[in-house]
Amino acid sequence: MLCCESFSITDIGNKREVNQDSYVALDDYKNTNMGLYCVADGMGGLTEGEYASRLATQKTIEWYRERYSLFTKKNVKKNIRKELEALFYNINTKIYLYGRERNIRLGTTYSLILIIGNRYYAVHAGDSRIYLKKEDELFIVSKDETWVNEQVEKGLMTMEEALTHNKKNVLVNCLGYFNSPSISIGEGEIGNEDTFLLCSDGFYNYTDNSEIFNLLSEENKEEHLKNIVEDIKKRGGSDNITAVIVVVKEEDLTV
Repeated sequence: MLCCESFSITDIGNKREVNQDSYVALDDYKNTNMGLYCVADGMGGLTEGEYASRLATQKTIEWYRERYSLFTKKNVKKNIRKELEALFYNINTKIYLYGRERNIRLGTTYSLILIIGNRYYAVHAGDSRIYLKKEDELFIVSKDETWVNEQVEKGLMTMEEALTHNKKNVLVNCLGYFNSPSISIGEGEIGNEDTFLLCSDGFYNYTDNSEIFNLLSEENKEEHLKNIVEDIKKRGGSDNITAVIVVVKEEDLTV
């Protein structure tokens, strides 16, 4: 039987006044062999961005605690996507209405992994990322929903140009800013030692795939993660920095 172990960190970085990142890391909640993990990166001013990301993660935790028992039953696969979609749009409505009532615009990225047995379900909006290391390969499960990435996909801009473009942080999709954002839901099989990384752009903008692969391959991931965050701050670290590592393990039932 598979179980999960996670290591998480968040840091305000070098230049921000507040930390607008939030995260969730719930390993094997109530011994269900399930796990829920999420990273949200808020935007819209100091307190507004912080509110948006905090609300997103708080509502995610509340939803999981109320609904997790549904996922322990057989033949629930077809309902999982509906449940995740309902969660996504419920959070969006709450943030969106909060902004309209106060005549402000705010939002948050949202990257979530739900692990149930040997399957994972991924929900994504914005430009936080979800990586998955399987054996000797590293995959990016999510897609950067940014203006520059759209230009790259259309062949109007190179990846090198996108990295330095003044609109590289402009999102075309996120939670709370739009009345009806698009939702991306994916799923796949997982096995022993598969490892996820969920992170905000303040983390991956100062690292590369090689460094991330090495991090997810390290035996002492928690210590290595702390060291990378300190390295990011030495490299500039102008944004908030958040990362959640999730290791899928074969549970030892011999004890």
